[in-house]
Amino acid sequence: MLEIRDTENIRWASDPSRLLPGEEPESLFADDARHWIAVYSELLSFNRQLAEGITVRQEDDLPLMQAHIERMNGRLDYWQDRLDNLT
Repeated sequence: MLEIRDTENIRWASDPSRLLPGEEPESLFADDARHWIAVYSELLSFNRQLAEGITVRQEDDLPLMQAHIERMNGRLDYWQDRLDNLT
């Protein structure tokens, strides 16, 4: 049962279509892109620090953290590309 839950959590964490509340990918405003670049940059920094601090007893959580980090990297890349296209 635990493996099924973990698999579902990792699938959810890595879902590239999952957006943060208020995130509008089709925004035509460069300021919106800058805002989301800042948000995802901060989230990535925080999650990387968490992942680095995982102890041996918490190693089972590492795949979930890595899935979150990969998704956030993708969202950050999206907003950086979006800003390039808007400016």
